[in-house]
Amino acid sequence: TATFAATLTDALRHPDNLKNWSGAARRTAATFDRARTSACMFKLYAELVTAGRVKRSLLSPFARQLNPVMERIATEGRIIADKAGALIDSLHGTTPASAS
Repeated sequence: TATFAATLTDALRHPDNLKNWSGAARRTAATFDRARTSACMFKLYAELVTAGRVKRSLLSPFARQLNPVMERIATEGRIIADKAGALIDSLHGTTPASAS
């Protein structure tokens, strides 16, 4: 806190630095604009959907039918493993927050 106070005091003595930092902060914040971020995420989603369609089109008809079932089984396995891990952690008196 003393370091923060000293840095703040120093910054207040140099208004040009404050102006530059403010401008840099505004430019950085603009990169996280909701519309821009949404557009980037939509583009990524479209690319992933297209790649998935191409990948599925290369599979045999049998594999196309079987893959969703296998994905569901894998997802259920991950859920069960997560729940079992949480149970083991609770039995040992640890939590993910306290384990790290």
